[in-house]
Amino acid sequence: MKSLIQTGLSAAVSGTIVSFATTAALALLARREGKGALQPTNATSHWLYGEQAASVRRGDVAHTLVGYGTHHASSIFWAFLFELWLASRPPRRGF
Repeated sequence: MKSLIQTGLSAAVSGTIVSFATTAALALLARREGKGALQPTNATSHWLYGEQAASVRRGDVAHTLVGYGTHHASSIFWAFLFELWLASRPPRRGF
């Protein structure tokens, strides 16, 4: 069974990959809808700046950094729970 440190490191890697991939996908979808590419990331800062955060089209420190940080942290949190679940299961053999 993995240690908590190994689980945390695995979650940091997998969570970071998911965070980058989903941020890119959301940016592409936003552009396809005629919105700013950073609007989905900025919208995540609504917990601090209110619902108007979703209408911010350009990158700025207040909305984009807070929004991405929130998204990234949540990706690692959920990856950690998933990695804990994986570690608790018996190893799979072959296909």
